[in-house]
Amino acid sequence: MKIDELTNVYLPLVNPLIAAANGTTYQALFLEPNVAGFGPDRPIECLYDVRSVYLWGILERSHLTCMTYLARASQWLTAASIAMREDSLLGFASGLRGHLESAADAFDVLQYLPNTLTKSMRYAFLALEHPADLGPDFVNFGPLEDALIHYAYARGKTAPHDPPEHKKKSSRTYNEQLTKFGVPRVHELYGTLCELVHPAAPSVLCFLDEERGSLVFSANRDRELIAEIASEYEDTIQQMTQYTLNSALISLSLLQRLNRSWVAATDEQMKGVGNVAVRLAAFDKFAGNYQAGQVDRMEIFRELS
Repeated sequence: MKIDELTNVYLPLVNPLIAAANGTTYQALFLEPNVAGFGPDRPIECLYDVRSVYLWGILERSHLTCMTYLARASQWLTAASIAMREDSLLGFASGLRGHLESAADAFDVLQYLPNTLTKSMRYAFLALEHPADLGPDFVNFGPLEDALIHYAYARGKTAPHDPPEHKKKSSRTYNEQLTKFGVPRVHELYGTLCELVHPAAPSVLCFLDEERGSLVFSANRDRELIAEIASEYEDTIQQMTQYTLNSALISLSLLQRLNRSWVAATDEQMKGVGNVAVRLAAFDKFAGNYQAGQVDRMEIFRELS
């Protein structure tokens, strides 16, 4: 799938979601619940409240991650597409590099989020709506929480007292995660784009032709060189876009089942994306058949393991 095809498929789906979500407010409360501190003298309802607040923090951060990634992807894809139409090689390289870096950064958490949400939905439904059916048991989402914090707050320069989640990883580390997931030639594409965007020989040579031992200034090679990159790395661009955008869209569909005010693509729009239809149907059946006191608590917690 070519870049213009990707934008034609995804942007009509993604951009309305971005517009509809504009103004969404998040509390994003993160806390380290001291469950051991809830002795027999404390009402069990206090534990339920802390569990609910902690879980809402995880869900809100997950939704925020998906929406901000969609917004970034939309802008970078749009930038690359416009530059492509306008025959601007350096503009195209900048937009595509931004898209790659944004996708790799988001994939640091999105590679885990859909499956974690799928396994956690029944637990979340009960913890938020019917806490007594879970009793006092508490699930800590530490690894996911750390990844969500890293996505939102990681930066190059950190203060000595900043938590480790605030320190960004190298571009190679982010890109490698896409490679391990099966996206081909990520490092090659990134290197090609960097040499055009940064001051380097390719960003000079793209304006030169060699004729009979002479160098000729040529400002009309953009279309040719854009086509070369788009063709050479078509699979890379397609897969990095699909894996990350699909993961975000699937996650939004799952999250909307827990908070109907959050935006997501319709079930009809998502029915061909992965196995999200099966996941949603399974949760809908559980929630629709729910009866107080009839929940197999051990099964809920086994599902989370």
